[in-house]
Amino acid sequence: MNDRNSGTVLIEVLVALVLVGVVAVGALRVSTGLTQAVERSHLSEERVARADRFLEAVTLWSERELTQRLGVRRQGRWLLEIQRPAEGLYTIQVFDSLGRDTILATAVLRRRGDDAND
Repeated sequence: MNDRNSGTVLIEVLVALVLVGVVAVGALRVSTGLTQAVERSHLSEERVARADRFLEAVTLWSERELTQRLGVRRQGRWLLEIQRPAEGLYTIQVFDSLGRDTILATAVLRRRGDDAND
């Protein structure tokens, strides 16, 4: 093999190694991004499950308890907003601790006399 062919082969091998390296780095970045996305998804799922347990407890409050807590207030790790748009109808929203994102929301109906706690 002459020197010219040897030099060409060496350049081709170097170019191939660079391309393999670029592809490997790209694959690693994609893999890392996917792993982080899955982790964020799991954390979000856990947060919604905890908020759901809390909201379930709130929906069992009596009309008196709901009325006492009208407005926005901190309840443990959550911000809770209770509104009464109509007599006996309460809307309930659970926000993240910073109050930016509504995690869950529902509405409950309480009629006078239906509540054993009143």
